[in-house]
Amino acid sequence: MESKTKKTVRKTKTEFTVDLTNAETSFDVMLSFAIARFKAEKPLTEDDLGVIVIASSMATLDILSSGIYAILVQMIDTTNDYICKKKDPWYKRIWKKIKYAFTW
Repeated sequence: MESKTKKTVRKTKTEFTVDLTNAETSFDVMLSFAIARFKAEKPLTEDDLGVIVIASSMATLDILSSGIYAILVQMIDTTNDYICKKKDPWYKRIWKKIKYAFTW
């Protein structure tokens, strides 16, 4: 008689799952691994911390550059309005000041 050997399948528990669906560069892959380790509450290596610091500083620079650009555009618009405004003749300016004193 032949002895039947029982096949055993060991189930391995995954430590963490990495989502690489949006990864385009090697930096994206390293960032995905760092985020997965952080979410799984596993200890982060120095490389993981470096990648997280670089990614956060890049995001901060993007936000600041867009904000600074908007501020500069607004400053240029208001400065151009102020500089390009034609000055009234002296008698019209005096009349406006006299009229203002009696209207409030």
